[in-house]
Amino acid sequence: MTAPRRLSIAEVRALDITGVRAAANAADTGAVRLGYAHDDVDRAARRLFRSWSGYAAHRARGSVRSALSHGDAAAAREHRVSTCLGDAYQRLHVARSEVLGEVQEAVVDGILVDEATSTVRAPIPEPELEQRAELAALRIADALDGFAAVDADAAAAVDAAMAREDAVRAAGWGDGSVGALAAMTHAAGSAPAVPSGTPAANNEYWRSLSPGEQAELIAVRPAAVGALDGIPADARHRANMHLLDTEQNRLEREADSARRAHADGQLTRVRAKLRDIDAVRTVMAANPSARLMTLDMRGDARGRAAVAVGDPDTSEHIAVTTPGLNTTVEGSLATMVEEAGVLRAAAAAQIADGDTRTAGAAVDDVAAIAWIGYDAPQVGIDSVTEVVSGLADTVTPATARDGAARLAPFLDGLQAASQHPDPHITALGHSYGSTTTSLALQNPAVHGAVDDVVFYGSPGVMADDPGDLGLAPHHAYVLEADGDAVAEIGKLEGPLAPPLIRVLDKFGPDPGTLSSFEQLSTDEATTPGGRHLDGASGHGEYTRPGPDGGLRTSTYNMAAVVAGRTGNLIRK
Repeated sequence: MTAPRRLSIAEVRALDITGVRAAANAADTGAVRLGYAHDDVDRAARRLFRSWSGYAAHRARGSVRSALSHGDAAAAREHRVSTCLGDAYQRLHVARSEVLGEVQEAVVDGILVDEATSTVRAPIPEPELEQRAELAALRIADALDGFAAVDADAAAAVDAAMAREDAVRAAGWGDGSVGALAAMTHAAGSAPAVPSGTPAANNEYWRSLSPGEQAELIAVRPAAVGALDGIPADARHRANMHLLDTEQNRLEREADSARRAHADGQLTRVRAKLRDIDAVRTVMAANPSARLMTLDMRGDARGRAAVAVGDPDTSEHIAVTTPGLNTTVEGSLATMVEEAGVLRAAAAAQIADGDTRTAGAAVDDVAAIAWIGYDAPQVGIDSVTEVVSGLADTVTPATARDGAARLAPFLDGLQAASQHPDPHITALGHSYGSTTTSLALQNPAVHGAVDDVVFYGSPGVMADDPGDLGLAPHHAYVLEADGDAVAEIGKLEGPLAPPLIRVLDKFGPDPGTLSSFEQLSTDEATTPGGRHLDGASGHGEYTRPGPDGGLRTSTYNMAAVVAGRTGNLIRK
């Protein structure tokens, strides 16, 4: 077997090691897909042979057992390959770092390095510099040889894991003529692509596929399918649930690499995302009928996720809540999903007009989504001074704009995937999430999908009236509780004025001061039907249960907007 040639420094620097990691994930996906196929065939065979006997049935049973055995072997092989490639990624990453580290050390030492040819020389003919250059050349050569050895070992390991000839191996996977890096990158790239266009185009594309093709893409490209705005919620859910395992494996490998490299900052970030994944698993286990609409662990900060309570494709009324300051998947998703369930039930009760006989049916007509699809700012909110200082110094409009760019197509995608010709969609934004929501509604990608908006605990919105948000008059609502330090920023005066000016420049007008927005009550109240509602105070009580577990006026008002029962609203 011919060993792969030694790459130049320039080639090593240009390599995308993540191709190996992607191939490991693809092989793992293949193993899972084969497992699903095994289960499907086994169930079908059991049903068939309950009512079929005789010689033909006996021969058929033998054929099925043989097929299942081959499927089990293929799944085991895919799993072995995935394990080999996961290890190869870690070793190649370390070996590449060693090469580039030696090059950097030589350059810092004043030695000239030609990365295209991997030649090393002293800048001038001086004995001490020439000696340094000679030593540097030896260290760099050893590192390049080490990289080539790791690549060759990985290829041999994959070859052994495959243990048979097939089309993948024929493409150069593990045959010794190319290393694992190039072969696996090719293999990962051979899976079918998922085009991403507007949500309407995505929906049309998805519905053009057969059920088998859809299942194949969910298994092979779960990240792409799970992020595809406009396709059915169940398809996104299945893809993102599968992606949980893939992302956990990837992050665990990254954590191992960071530990070995003593990269403490990277290790801290990866561990935080692993805790986010644990939080998603816990939430989905506690809410088996919920749908995981978004899963994104690839950002620089924390993980992102969105969970729907109820089916947004079949519901006529859909609510999407975007949170604000200090929100993380780990710390906030479980509470947000629980509150989404409360909002859904409260909206259904208003649709049913208190008729308990129809309340059960009405709940099926409402879906509430907890959307943590962006990196919310992390700022202290214990006092007004702390809020102003934190917002002015650490939060920029770019954060809200980035979130809006993600939220707008998500909202449009709900309309594209809906089985109703014109579903009633309400966007709700809390705290800094209200700023993000206001920008999303002005983003052309939203395509007018949203009918109503509710801002609560808002530091400011980038709009002066509902028309700026693409909404009709009287369809923008505001809730502002007493003692809410974030919502009270716009009322500050005196020595805090300079930082206040910087804050207001970033977040726009205080919606609580705009007469064009409908101002709703957060105080203790009684519904038209005689139900007592608890008041809310501070920044965090709007959607929480009352002291005795009852509904707050703020939640009741939100539910009235979501249900389209604005005649029930309790105003200031």
